Amino acid sequence: MKLKVVLASAAVVAISVVAFAFVKPTTTVTYSYKANTANQRLETGHISELDFRERTVDQTLLKNPSNWTTSSVAFTPSSDMQAYLGSIRFDEESTADGGFDGQLTIQEALNALGAQFASVGMQSEIIVDGNASVTFVPADEAH
Repeated sequence: MKLKVVLASAAVVAISVVAFAFVKPTTTVTYSYKANTANQRLETGHISELDFRERTVDQTLLKNPSNWTTSSVAFTPSSDMQAYLGSIRFDEESTADGGFDGQLTIQEALNALGAQFASVGMQSEIIVDGNASVTFVPADEAH
């Protein structure tokens, strides 16, 4: 009887160790659209403004990770989803594997943001593959 208890206990410990080994650590990160980057406006139809920051979002620029930074960018948050690009926040991982595990790479998050904007406009939360979430915060003006 004691041997069965010892073996059962060892099995529980082994399962716990294996399960824990496959749990990815979660790092929640905020990326802000870089200051002075062109095409910050979410409202469509702005294509000829003299200040390039005032022009409507361009998908190529929006989905380019080099236009986003984890450094602090000064902007005032807005509740207007047709204002300007501000920041995104999500649980980040380094290897792209979809959002099923609740985590995304910066490129996966930006692709979801671009698809959301192209289909129905910006929303405060974008769900990717049912498990990953990208929170979007608009800015009240170009920065």
